[in-house]
Amino acid sequence: MKPAQKKMHELRKDIKGNLLQILEEARNPEEGYDGTTIEEFPKIIYSTKARAKDLRPSGQKDPEAMALWVIPFPHTPTTTGVRSEQHDFTFFFVVFVYSRDLEKGKEEAEHLSAKVYDVLSENRGLNCNIYDVIPGEFDPAYDDYEGQNVYWAGFQMNFRVRRLLT
Repeated sequence: MKPAQKKMHELRKDIKGNLLQILEEARNPEEGYDGTTIEEFPKIIYSTKARAKDLRPSGQKDPEAMALWVIPFPHTPTTTGVRSEQHDFTFFFVVFVYSRDLEKGKEEAEHLSAKVYDVLSENRGLNCNIYDVIPGEFDPAYDDYEGQNVYWAGFQMNFRVRRLLT
């Protein structure tokens, strides 16, 4: 793929917008959608911080997916030639699950995290100028909130872009 000729602010906006659109389409699939679905999530949060009130379970199901949290990470571009640079836009995807049962909660968190990974792997180009997708760390489920019956699992994914300098 040729290096992108877009401005940095346009690339960042495209990557974030397309990433969230793909996740929303998998969360609310329309008729004819044939990819992996993540309908279990009541919400998707894009932020470096999440408020506790956004992660409250309804208590209606056990186990219950509470949220998918998309966290953008900082990155340092590298120069790949005289007039081009490479950016690895890095995101961490965290799944929160509520369950009164330790094993069920951890298993569901890992299962849903893997489903989100599958959704993103099915559209590796994010419908924009992505050169490559590089999987990163995959975290198994943890009991993050002692006594709160909340479990999380997540993974990191890097979306590589080569950009021409003007």
